[in-house]
Amino acid sequence: MEVLDVGYSQWGKVAFSSGEDTTNLINLRVVPYDSELDFPFIGRMESLQTLHKFTVKKEKGHELFQLKKLNKVRHVLKIDGLENVLTKEDAQQAELHEKACIRGLILTWSPSGDMSLQEQDLQSEVIQALGPPTHLQILAIEGYKGSSYPSWMTGDGPEVLMCLRDLLLIDCTELASIPEHSVLFKYLHALEAIRCNWRCFPDNMEHLNSLVKLGIQSCNEILSLPTLPQSLKKLKIKECEQLESLPTIPVSSEIGNTTLQSNFITSDSAPVSRETDNRGMRYT
Repeated sequence: MEVLDVGYSQWGKVAFSSGEDTTNLINLRVVPYDSELDFPFIGRMESLQTLHKFTVKKEKGHELFQLKKLNKVRHVLKIDGLENVLTKEDAQQAELHEKACIRGLILTWSPSGDMSLQEQDLQSEVIQALGPPTHLQILAIEGYKGSSYPSWMTGDGPEVLMCLRDLLLIDCTELASIPEHSVLFKYLHALEAIRCNWRCFPDNMEHLNSLVKLGIQSCNEILSLPTLPQSLKKLKIKECEQLESLPTIPVSSEIGNTTLQSNFITSDSAPVSRETDNRGMRYT
């Protein structure tokens, strides 16, 4: 079987129990619609091209290394359940850098309450081991509690994502602000931070000449923003309780009448209340 068409499943999930035989699916290439494949031993399906979401579990057959030989997967790959990865070696076995056909990567850790320093260090080791292909264009990281960025985001070696255009960070509460001199951030088109405990943004923001979209939501430690780049076209700031003022808005921007009121800044002329929309902003 090469194509599995389940139509519009009510739950959007195609699942088999660990005891069911899925050997006849080893040639599966395409699953139409945005369905989640919840198969054990998905690593056998080396011809698979569509894998919208993979969830790491502690159950046999759902380990992260199941991704190792799925090098034909394309488009955007989301990996959930990274809190279930026990060692950096397990993460290395996924060999994400070999996934040459993906253009986007979403890495997600689920909330787990208070974490020990050992657990935080493990997350730092795991994300370091999950270095994607260097041509990646879209990266989202959610729930990461490590205190350091991986070298493939902040270093200057050959593994740095020089083609990255869109970066989204959600609930990365232990991360410091973006390193000021990181090569990666110089080429970003869109940057969004949600519920991150940053105290500031880099002072050299005005020199990020490729940045056209900036979103900041529920970053309650930020007091002010640096001068913004003249390239900026869209600015959204929501629920940043300590932010009291804005820098000068670039003259060339299309932001319009930016309003600061009740801890909400929006590019529209009229402010929007907090109750209107608690969802994270998305740039698509």
